Amino acid sequence: MSKYRINNVDKFIKFIIPLFAENCNMIEIQNNRDAIIYFTHGGCYEFAKAIKHFFKTSKFVINNNNDHIAILYNGEIYDAYNYLSEEELFNLTVHNDDIHKILTKFEIINEDEIEKYNNFGMNIKIEDKSIDKWIIDEINDIESIEVYDENIKTIKRTITYK
Repeated sequence: MSKYRINNVDKFIKFIIPLFAENCNMIEIQNNRDAIIYFTHGGCYEFAKAIKHFFKTSKFVINNNNDHIAILYNGEIYDAYNYLSEEELFNLTVHNDDIHKILTKFEIINEDEIEKYNNFGMNIKIEDKSIDKWIIDEINDIESIEVYDENIKTIKRTITYK
């Protein structure tokens, strides 16, 4: 039997977007799409910090407009848009010029320079924690994951981590 593991950034993003959307209790965040909008329009640094916490070898990067922070990991750039399929992203970019500006060239932010980007974000708190800290704590508190196949309405596997 194979074991379900969150062992790459894409899987991690596909896990944390719904985790945030379903549990953050913010009126503005009602679904996964709202979470993506939050993390690509003001919450990008918080999102990147949560990814960086678990993928320690990743690096922070910033686009050439200096208005979007993402993560560089194994030669790929990751942000909340990775939650979308290629088709969803294409449909979104056809109708939104802002995304064309965001998905441009990126530069690595040196570790000694990252502090100057602490003003990125909306400074929103959940349970008196920054969004990135809340995500990290939520993931660290997970004791098991149920992998659920909604097509057949059964739990395929429960994995206990603690």
